[in-house]
Amino acid sequence: MKKISLFFLLTLPGLYAFAQKDVDNRTGWSPKERMYFGLGFGNLGFGQDSRLGTYYSIGITPMAGYMLAKDLSAGLAFEYQYQGYPDIKANYTRYGFYPYLRYNIKNFFLQTDYDMYFMDNIYTPEKDKKMYDRFMIGVGYFSQGGGRSAVNFLVSYDFAYSNPSQFSSPISIRIFLTF
Repeated sequence: MKKISLFFLLTLPGLYAFAQKDVDNRTGWSPKERMYFGLGFGNLGFGQDSRLGTYYSIGITPMAGYMLAKDLSAGLAFEYQYQGYPDIKANYTRYGFYPYLRYNIKNFFLQTDYDMYFMDNIYTPEKDKKMYDRFMIGVGYFSQGGGRSAVNFLVSYDFAYSNPSQFSSPISIRIFLTF
């Protein structure tokens, strides 16, 4: 059970909270009626790296989206992540952005995003930022709460993943709240 909990915490890249508008055929096209904003806390984790020792990480993600139709939205998110390695007294940051597209199907949804991160190569002594990208496609489930609130669970696969990689896995698990 401890290994399962540790795996979940290590692969949890996001805890998001953002507001999403309800739209229908009568809704106007103004940004006031269709736009939503949000703030997420993500990349929460800790673990052991075979080369660098123990680590911990945390991130923050502001986002904005626009409801294109009742079940279709598009948006842009920015992400900043901090990762510390206390055993070697080092830390690294990564930051980037990703446009996303989401399509709802009853309580399920499909989401794709193209993530672009600027980060150090943590396995070399150079401290210059390089760009790394990910092409994520995933399927999710949301459980509606009261009003517009919902709990969302998304599992995505990185189709641009190659081994070795700056990312620990091609699979991304995201949990986020909407309201």
